[in-house]
Amino acid sequence: MDGTSSAESMRLESLLTLPFTGRGVSYSCDRVVSAMRAPGVSPHVTLPYVMDGEPSVPFHAILPRQIGRPGRRISPGLVLGLTENAFLRRLPRGDSDTVAYIWSDTSPGFARSLRERGTVVVREKVNCSKALARRVLDDAYRRIGHAPQHGISDEALAEENERLALADAIFCPSECVAQSLVELGVPEEKLLRTSYGFDPDRFASDARLLPATDGVTFVFVGTICVRKGAHLILKAWARSGIKGRLVLAGPLEPAVETVAAQELARPDVLRLPFVNDVAALYKSADVFVLPSLEEGDPLVTREAAFCGLPSLVSPMGAGQVVQDGQQGYILDPYAEDDWVEALRSMAAQPGLRQRMGAAAHERSLDFTWSKVGVGRRRTLTNFLSGRSSPEPRNTRPWITSMAAVGA
Repeated sequence: MDGTSSAESMRLESLLTLPFTGRGVSYSCDRVVSAMRAPGVSPHVTLPYVMDGEPSVPFHAILPRQIGRPGRRISPGLVLGLTENAFLRRLPRGDSDTVAYIWSDTSPGFARSLRERGTVVVREKVNCSKALARRVLDDAYRRIGHAPQHGISDEALAEENERLALADAIFCPSECVAQSLVELGVPEEKLLRTSYGFDPDRFASDARLLPATDGVTFVFVGTICVRKGAHLILKAWARSGIKGRLVLAGPLEPAVETVAAQELARPDVLRLPFVNDVAALYKSADVFVLPSLEEGDPLVTREAAFCGLPSLVSPMGAGQVVQDGQQGYILDPYAEDDWVEALRSMAAQPGLRQRMGAAAHERSLDFTWSKVGVGRRRTLTNFLSGRSSPEPRNTRPWITSMAAVGA
């Protein structure tokens, strides 16, 4: 097959350099890889260790939890290297039926080791480029008078640029992610546009987490941080004068705790820790809010949509579920007057909430993990089928422009 992977037979060797927790990136990795299973497609995941539960696909954890957890805390580079080496040992050199599917960041030299093996390399870009994230977050922290907390260094930008340059293809779960890579100069033909999904079975119960209240309940789910615009929704809520409550569920970033201390102390603002039964939380709410400044494709938005909640979201928070004026409203996260007006409009119009919530539920059905998996498998198969022999390793002129953008 001249160095290309077969559309009919595929070993999908996945690498997750994070521990498996059943949440966040590890959850998305497991659900995506599992949903891509089909006759002729054999998935496997290599990961450092398992914290909670187990992946639903065949996997190899290189360390037991009792060693992996303290080891990663004491020497993260060592655990990362062990995980990468274990993954490399699973890759036959030049095997045209094997795809190396990489989730999360890897060490600087790992991408070059993959290329030397002649394996097709596909990366999952969970969020927007680090270059865009740093630019957005530098501005966000400047606006609130705080030093940036993102920790994205020039070295991290250069390493990501190299990882992207040495990949054959990159799964982009949203148009925001794809455009952030186009901005870096990544060729369009390398970008595989897709999405994330959700599991309807997780939301089968009609249980409610919160007691009913006299008014409308707006809910924010995720880390209560600057990146997700939590301080912005708190400011808009305080101005809105709505009878009801704003519920924020997730860990609280100190910067938000400081800059929005007055709003967080309001009696109509309820802050919850991490919520395991997020379905019961959504079913206690009337409207979902997410004014994120930088995201990939937020799972919480489609989960809220499936539960019949209309949304007030930023372009980053909308993912692919919310269309402006149909399943909710898409607003500039910094347009506080627009947020205040939208909050008041949703609160005052139960018919609008019902109509948009029904549209949100209907649209969410296109994004179950099973449907997303079929679409991703088809996208990858089409890419592999149309791929010619691997290009010479030294003909990647666009990496220079990527480095310039990231600087």
